Amino acid sequence: MKPTSPTPLLRCAAGLFLALLGLSAATAGTAMDKVWLKGAKDAQIVRITAESVDGVVAGRLNFSIAGVVRVEYGDAPFSFKEAHQHREQGRYEEAIRLYEAALRSKLVAAERRFWLEPNCLYYIALCRLEEGSDLKAAEAAFAKLLGAHPKTRFLPDATLGLGRVQFDEKKYADAMKRFDELARVAAEKNWEGWLYRAYLWKSRCLRELKRHDDAMQLITKIVGGAKGEKFEDIYVEARVEEAVLLMAQGKHDKAVDLLRSLIKRIAAAVAGEVQKGADTRVQRIEARCFNTLGQCYLAMAKSSSDKTKADGYLREAMLSFLWTVVLYQRLPIEHAEALFYGAECFDKLSQRPRATELRNELIQRYPDTPFARKVRPAKASR
Repeated sequence: MKPTSPTPLLRCAAGLFLALLGLSAATAGTAMDKVWLKGAKDAQIVRITAESVDGVVAGRLNFSIAGVVRVEYGDAPFSFKEAHQHREQGRYEEAIRLYEAALRSKLVAAERRFWLEPNCLYYIALCRLEEGSDLKAAEAAFAKLLGAHPKTRFLPDATLGLGRVQFDEKKYADAMKRFDELARVAAEKNWEGWLYRAYLWKSRCLRELKRHDDAMQLITKIVGGAKGEKFEDIYVEARVEEAVLLMAQGKHDKAVDLLRSLIKRIAAAVAGEVQKGADTRVQRIEARCFNTLGQCYLAMAKSSSDKTKADGYLREAMLSFLWTVVLYQRLPIEHAEALFYGAECFDKLSQRPRATELRNELIQRYPDTPFARKVRPAKASR
């Protein structure tokens, strides 16, 4: 029996399908990108042809890295876009899986893959760092990015990221070398934002090394220079670090006053971010403010000889940590810290069942964090 010929309707449908495929391929081949620049309301609609630490190139245009806020690639795979959403919401494992899927995507043309691998490798490394459970994996991811793409536009980000990994590993001397390297490049290229970030992280290293005066000098440089809306995040983070230094110097009252003023300062930005539901940048700063505030009150409770006052400080500390426990479950590092110290507050206030609840949640949700290891029963030696 001879096979029947396609009906005219089927032929038409097939032709339309092939035409759509051709249109999709053509569109993918000429995808237009969007580049958001600092201070600009609207994005630049261009076709990017290359990008490196020296700039994002589009035809005769060359956008300075220091001025680029965000890039949206017209041919980005769906998995890449989804990964961004998961990362911004603190769902790091899902984001990593999707970035890895985007790396394997065949939908991006060969001449356009110059942006795909550096972007995916950087965000995978960043997710590992923010998740905080596998610092070796984070370090390897940053090193892979810099090894494969030494001139990537993510050079300052990755340099800072490697320093942050070493800071978390308590390798403060090595971390400071990274931050000094970043500061040198930032000064040469007039990258004020990166210069202040390098100062901020170096000050944290100096604080851990008990070099409080040196650390405060760097904070003073940031606070004095980071003016205007574009540096607001860095300014607030520097003031939070100032509060930590004040606390380390035993100036708890000043630290508390400073932190409460910062919480008020960022309240509107936090509310706006929550309403948009697309980022946790300012919320992370608020969580750090409340955790640091809790640490201040804990220190005040420990140093007070008056039990009534000490219990009052403990309640203030508990409320500060519970703020993060309740509101910031999408921030693993800050949430784990709040669970750990919130449990300590409940213990000291003789509310052990509540302390046990928080510790159980800590162990179940963040088993690989230093906080969970502090409360997990040690394995019996053989």
